[in-house]
Amino acid sequence: MLIKGRIKYKNALIVNKELLQNMDRILSKYYDNICYNTTLRNGDIIDYDSLEELVSYDNYGKRKIKNLRMYSLANFSIDFDLNGLSIHSYSSTVLGNYSIKNYDDSIIIENKLLEEIKKYKQPWYCTLFSKISIVYFLIFLTFLIVLANLITLANHNSTKDNMSISEYVNVTFIGTAIILGVSYFCSRIRDALFPPLIFYWGHEIEKYNELKGIRTQIFWGVIIASMLPIVPSLIKFFL
Repeated sequence: MLIKGRIKYKNALIVNKELLQNMDRILSKYYDNICYNTTLRNGDIIDYDSLEELVSYDNYGKRKIKNLRMYSLANFSIDFDLNGLSIHSYSSTVLGNYSIKNYDDSIIIENKLLEEIKKYKQPWYCTLFSKISIVYFLIFLTFLIVLANLITLANHNSTKDNMSISEYVNVTFIGTAIILGVSYFCSRIRDALFPPLIFYWGHEIEKYNELKGIRTQIFWGVIIASMLPIVPSLIKFFL
């Protein structure tokens, strides 16, 4: 009997040395010769002789790690990657396949690995924002453009001034360009502020710590900005 199992994790994740060490320890009980390789942002692929060599990698700039594979030949592979990435967002951050002859062992492997992975998930709001689809931006902005067109049409009707077909085409074209531009800009901000997969070693440690500081500043900035309009009323009420 040969059991072919699958491991999948959907939430935003921080992959660090401790997580990989713990997963390596779990898998080493069932598989030999566990290997690692990474694909960098510039497209290069690196094979590592050991886990220690992997976590000592600089992980910086254009040579920053894009995805990581943990595997044993013909037995298992676990990919830390944005699987199913599309305009709708991603479907998972971890996707693995394994083969083993004992059914009980397959249950143990899956449960222990998922239990370990969950310890290193990012805060819930990181998963929430990182999964916001570009489609949502498109729908929202399309609604705004349609609303603007209706208002413009109503104004022209009230002044008995008919819009020509070319004017409608121009408005639609400009609106579409704005929708695409703003959606792309919003998606870039989302990816920068809430990356769903962090390989937390090398220069990425410093960068991620800076990112957390930026998110904190933005959070308090939004809170303060939302409170400012009611401050005069509060002062007037208490005085």
